[in-house]
Amino acid sequence: MAADYPTSAEALRFAGLDYQVIKSPIFTKPEGLQVSDSGGLEPLSENPVPLHFATLRSDLNIPLGVVGKEYKIIQNADAFSFFDAIVADGKGINYIRDILGHESVTTTEVYAKVDSKQKREAIEKAYVGVVKKEAPIWVKNESLLEWLKNFK
Repeated sequence: MAADYPTSAEALRFAGLDYQVIKSPIFTKPEGLQVSDSGGLEPLSENPVPLHFATLRSDLNIPLGVVGKEYKIIQNADAFSFFDAIVADGKGINYIRDILGHESVTTTEVYAKVDSKQKREAIEKAYVGVVKKEAPIWVKNESLLEWLKNFK
């Protein structure tokens, strides 16, 4: 393992992306008055927006976007920790360079420090029940694999 590469956690911290994202209910805040049950006037009450939530940076409490109720948040640390594992033995760096579209592996190396065990753990944590044990059928398709190798 190359000690001169930052870990994904260090790279996220350097890039200012080392924050947590939370999902929070959204409420309307209407302006105006309504007649209360007692007949008086009172401010209009807030109403929840059904089936929609805001994603917020937990450190600054600022909104990032609006999502549906089924949306699953993946934290930056979880999303990028696989990177550490892919390049752990130094063999995957060219693969990552190609995926990211970098011209030079030097650019990719800025983001890379690796550990295969961390990759497997991150993938299994993020994709419980999704990662299949058997290889997909396209792995045996030699012409497709050759075409993909030459794809730029």
